[in-house]
Amino acid sequence: MIEAKQISYQAQGKTLLAPLDLCLKPGEMWTILGPNGAGKSTLMNLLAGINQPHTGSIEVQGQSMEDMPAMDLAQRRAYLSQQHNDDISFSCEEIITMAAYPWGKSFEKIQLEQVLDWFDLQHLKHQSYAQLSGGEKQRCNLARSCLQILPNGFGNSILLLDEPLSGLDIAHQVKLFKLLKTLQKQGTCIVMVLHDINLALRFCSHGILLKEGALVKQGDINEVLTASRLSDTFETELIFSATPTPHFYWA
Repeated sequence: MIEAKQISYQAQGKTLLAPLDLCLKPGEMWTILGPNGAGKSTLMNLLAGINQPHTGSIEVQGQSMEDMPAMDLAQRRAYLSQQHNDDISFSCEEIITMAAYPWGKSFEKIQLEQVLDWFDLQHLKHQSYAQLSGGEKQRCNLARSCLQILPNGFGNSILLLDEPLSGLDIAHQVKLFKLLKTLQKQGTCIVMVLHDINLALRFCSHGILLKEGALVKQGDINEVLTASRLSDTFETELIFSATPTPHFYWA
C-alpha cells in the first residue's frame, strides 16, 4: 500500500533521516519508535507527503506520491500531525467536517455522526474548539482523520497518526486502540508514532525502530522489540518479562 525506496531527508546540512526502504501493506499496524530526535516525525511527514524526500521515492498503491494529485492523496490517506492550531473560532463539529472537503457532495452526514460516536464527541460538537481541553481537541482531530478516509472505505485507506495518545485519558486510549484494531481487521494500513513500548508490543503487528535518524530495525513487532536492542537504542537497561502479559520494564 505504501512502498518507500531509499528515502532520506536533510535540513540545514544535517541528515535527519538516513536512506531506508519500507513496504507497508493493507491490514498492518505499524509503530515508529525511538528516542527524542530519532527522526520519527520526519519519517511520518515523508510518508504523509508533507515533505518530499531528498533521495528515493514513495509510492501509494503503486502510484508515485510525487505525481499524485493532492485531492487523490487526501482521499486515500489521513494524517494526524503533532502540530495543531488551537486558537481558531470553529466548533468541534466544523473542525471535523473540514476533513470531508476532498469528497464534495458525496460526503454523507451519517459518516460525521459515526465518528462523533466513535470518539465520544456528540455532547461537544457545538462547543468552540478553542475551549476544548487538550484531550478533547485530540479526540476531535482523531475523528477528523477518520472521517477523511471513511468514504474511501477503510480497506483501501492509510491512517498516519503522530503521537495519537497525546492528552488522552486511559478510557479514551483503550477506546482508540479498540477502534484501530477494528480498522486494521478491515484492511486499513495504520502507522503511528508511539512512546509507550508496551502498548506497541501489545497492539501493533510491525515496528520501525530509529535512532539518530538511522534505521535500527524494522519488521515483525516481536523481532524488532527485544530487550537488548531497546536497551542499546534508548541507552537505558530494559528487561523483558513474559508474565502476566509480555512487557518491558527498566532495571
